[in-house]
Amino acid sequence: MSDDTGGQGDTAASNGSESANGRAPSGGSDHTDHMEPLGDMETAEAAEPAVAFGETRGGVPIGGWLLKADPGELGDLDEAGLVWAWPLNPTYRVELMEPGQPVFLWLNEVDGDRTPGLIGAGVVATWTAEDDLIALGADGLASDEAPQVACGLWVERLSVPIAAEYFAAEEALAGAEILASPQMGNPLVLTPDEVNAIWDRFDLATDAPTEQGVQAAELYINEQTQEILVAVLLPDRQLAMKYDQLDDLYYVISLGEGHEEVAGHGEFDDPIAAVAALVAECEPGAREAAVPERRPDLRLNIDDHEVVALFPWSEDGVRVIKVGDEAFEVGGEGWDDEAVTTFPTFGEAVLAFAEAAFVETDDDLEQE
Repeated sequence: MSDDTGGQGDTAASNGSESANGRAPSGGSDHTDHMEPLGDMETAEAAEPAVAFGETRGGVPIGGWLLKADPGELGDLDEAGLVWAWPLNPTYRVELMEPGQPVFLWLNEVDGDRTPGLIGAGVVATWTAEDDLIALGADGLASDEAPQVACGLWVERLSVPIAAEYFAAEEALAGAEILASPQMGNPLVLTPDEVNAIWDRFDLATDAPTEQGVQAAELYINEQTQEILVAVLLPDRQLAMKYDQLDDLYYVISLGEGHEEVAGHGEFDDPIAAVAALVAECEPGAREAAVPERRPDLRLNIDDHEVVALFPWSEDGVRVIKVGDEAFEVGGEGWDDEAVTTFPTFGEAVLAFAEAAFVETDDDLEQE
């Protein structure tokens, strides 16, 4: 087999650094340091051995995932050196996928100079939203009409792919699901021992992704894992409190004209503390802002107001508006006068709703 087949082992064997069967020498791989997804997520090759984070319905421990790909599905990997999302049928396995778990990309068939085998390595980067998952049957399979869901990834292209024949030659990998049941749909599982064997026995060095690829991946992952919980519009600035699922932290930020993040004002592990910091930033501007002229539709059009706090996730579109020098109303869609509450300061109004909402949310989660 020549070097241009893409099989790991041929290139190394030619320079004498590997044995004739194409296996990487003992001692682990020469993994590059640029595979560092957002936050503190694990890289493709972890410092600690892989451990089981779940098991299949047949009782097989799961230590990582393997995604099969046809040549026509590798546009992002080829052009950007990076894959950041993958469509999957909603099965119980998809519900087990969580950020930081190892994941590998496997080429299904010959593609020009590339042969089947491992072509990418990385980690799961996002959860799949539960709302996108349909009810599953007893067999854990979705119907043919079921929509696919996207799982966020950070998978980089291997500098030297690992050909299937070298993968299969490893005793610890001979029983891998991709070899024993190649017809199985994505995602396939790798046991902890199989993940460790890949890390230990093969060179997992990856090509540096393009700058455009990294930007696209970060944008996608942020959109999937970050949520604006409170947004505040003032005469001369916009601020927000967001939650980041990956960090499990709340951030107070300033936004630019295009709603992009332009400055940070602290990180918090408690949502109420974050809201308190947000209103502290906003209170002076809210106090000095003008009171809009009263009109019948005043409460419906936020453009009529210099001070608005929005809660995008609330079912009733709850907002806080300034209606007097020392009067801030909290209400939602319809603005039933009986349901509107007035507070003397902007901070008290925002905190009153936030405290009730977050406590209710926490109670609901505990009951589930």
